[in-house]
Amino acid sequence: MAYIRERPSRFTQLSQAAARWTSRSRVLFGVLAAVIMAGLAGPHFDYSSGWQLIMSTAVTIVTFLIVQTSQNRAVTAMQIKLDELLKAVEGAKDRLAEIEELDEEQLERLHREYQANASSQRSED
Repeated sequence: MAYIRERPSRFTQLSQAAARWTSRSRVLFGVLAAVIMAGLAGPHFDYSSGWQLIMSTAVTIVTFLIVQTSQNRAVTAMQIKLDELLKAVEGAKDRLAEIEELDEEQLERLHREYQANASSQRSED
């Protein structure tokens, strides 16, 4: 399983960095403040269709950031719990502790390997 030690692709690194940055509460509050200010500017723009489009897009972005922040927190908490369990279980493969850093191809390869191991275990039983 040497591929676990491989460096993630640029895309994986970029997407992980973007997810970490956008899930910070400061970013969420900044975007939320911008939406509130734009909402207050509605009468100035006579609630035009352009203003409504901008507001709709902004509200969608805020919703996305709220969901992403919540999911990232839950995933991080789950990862910490799993890491703790891996440390506590004797014989556990601690090399999987950083599996979330793998890119899609590496994860798929690892998944196929574990499926093959499970199939061979079932056939032995």
